[in-house]
Amino acid sequence: MIRELKVEDKDAYIDFVNDHTDENENDPALVSPPSDFMDYLVELEKRKTSPREGFVPVTRYFLFFNSKIAGYVDCRWSLTEATLQYGGHIGYNIAPSYRGQGLSKDLLTFALEQYNNSNFEKVLLTVDEDNIASKKSIEKKGGVMENSYYYEGKLHCRYWIPLNYRNEMK
Repeated sequence: MIRELKVEDKDAYIDFVNDHTDENENDPALVSPPSDFMDYLVELEKRKTSPREGFVPVTRYFLFFNSKIAGYVDCRWSLTEATLQYGGHIGYNIAPSYRGQGLSKDLLTFALEQYNNSNFEKVLLTVDEDNIASKKSIEKKGGVMENSYYYEGKLHCRYWIPLNYRNEMK
């Protein structure tokens, strides 16, 4: 099941964050659990319509697997110059203990459906060049690599996925 976070998900969310403790994650929300889970839920709600300066509206959806959070996907509803270069419309994260199970494909399919329902013609994704699994997922959904570039010393690829994929999503 993929959905937004609810009050009753606090323990599952803390477990999800703790699953990332051995990694150097770029997402500050994953470095440590928020001190007040209710404040975090309010922040997620604000991000949908009133993001912080320099950020775009975003909805974060969580993937639940056996009552645990296995990952999340961010749907960014517009792009800035920065997200046009790095980040794109869609960003997802799978907890280390759930990687290699094809769950990113489920998050990507869900996100593409959200954009299709919102009348987007295409969406941008950026991915680390060495993230073969994610690149395969993107390409299976019709993603076409536009270019690759270095960002913060690491090679990244930019993919556009056209949203005329309805028949291919099954």
